[in-house]
Amino acid sequence: EHANYPTFPVSPNGPLIFAVCFGLGLILSIVFLTLTFVLNDKIYTINDILSRVKSHIGILGIVPFYNKEMEFSTLIVNKQQKSVLSESFRSIRANLQFDAHQEESKIISVTSTISGEGKTFVAVNIAGIFALMGKKVVVLDMDLRKSKIHLAFKIPNSKGISSILIGRDSIEDCINHSELKNLDFITAGPVPPNPSELILNGKLPTLLNDLKNMYDYVVID
Repeated sequence: EHANYPTFPVSPNGPLIFAVCFGLGLILSIVFLTLTFVLNDKIYTINDILSRVKSHIGILGIVPFYNKEMEFSTLIVNKQQKSVLSESFRSIRANLQFDAHQEESKIISVTSTISGEGKTFVAVNIAGIFALMGKKVVVLDMDLRKSKIHLAFKIPNSKGISSILIGRDSIEDCINHSELKNLDFITAGPVPPNPSELILNGKLPTLLNDLKNMYDYVVID
């Protein structure tokens, strides 16, 4: 008689292999997603901040991360007016106007916890988005130790806030005009040996009052 052969192969066992691989893939996926969720330390939405802050804080808006490489912070809202980034600054502008509707609310201060968080980038582009609306705006570089505004606009830092506060130069001599209409800026000037004492010498309020009379908004970096 002719030998009979099996209908299904003895090895490999296809259904068993598929079942084991599916189970392992499912388990590994769950482990990976769990570790990703537990180890995630990034902020994606406003709720990520509000859920971790005990007290109530006001959120003016969110500025998305700018992926393109920049050697220094620069003005981009006038070059990419229809981008998501420009829209985010427009949203912040609208919220600032709604929040500070009084006539004397002319000074906007931008600060950060550490260097490199984007303070200068935000300050320059907030000023730019107000200038695009037809408002006269001036940006002050008050970071007298690590000035960045002169790098953003690519000009020398030979005179500025420090030379105004010591009485060496006048405000008019230190005002620089940007490529964007209605947007001016004053650099930090030469690095003084005592920046904190220089800011507290009593001349800063006079400087700010004079600029408030000359401009619609004063943005302090």
